[in-house]
Amino acid sequence: MRKISVVAISVVLSMFCTFALAISHDDALKAYGAGDFEAAFKIWRPLAEDGDARAQFRVGELYIEGKGVAKNLAHARKWIEAAAQQGYTKAEHRMGEIYRFGIGVTANADTSYDWYLRAVKKKYAPADLGISELVLFHFAQTEETLQGAVPDNRD
Repeated sequence: MRKISVVAISVVLSMFCTFALAISHDDALKAYGAGDFEAAFKIWRPLAEDGDARAQFRVGELYIEGKGVAKNLAHARKWIEAAAQQGYTKAEHRMGEIYRFGIGVTANADTSYDWYLRAVKKKYAPADLGISELVLFHFAQTEETLQGAVPDNRD
């Protein structure tokens, strides 16, 4: 009987915590949608600190945009990468962009490609576009470099 009570209490507490987390995310999204970025940040930040990948991503985005918090690209990358390391697809895609465009880091096509590829494997359409543009841009640079390096001996 005691084991059943402990299990029942654990299930109820788990359901309550999940419900409270959903309410917090909903409240943050409403605040964000209403332009109250500080309120959204205040809701998402504790969730992010507790390891919630969705909140980590949102906090990182607020730091990139400088909404509700001072713009800080190092903090943005830290939070978004934390979400991406947990497999949050939007964060993996965003890390591809961060390294592609050098947002708070030195641009790195190889690292960008790796992050994009993670999201592509999950069939995240924006990552398909990002990786395609990365490959095309990188290929165009390579072609331009090769044209200047190879002598034209067609005379």
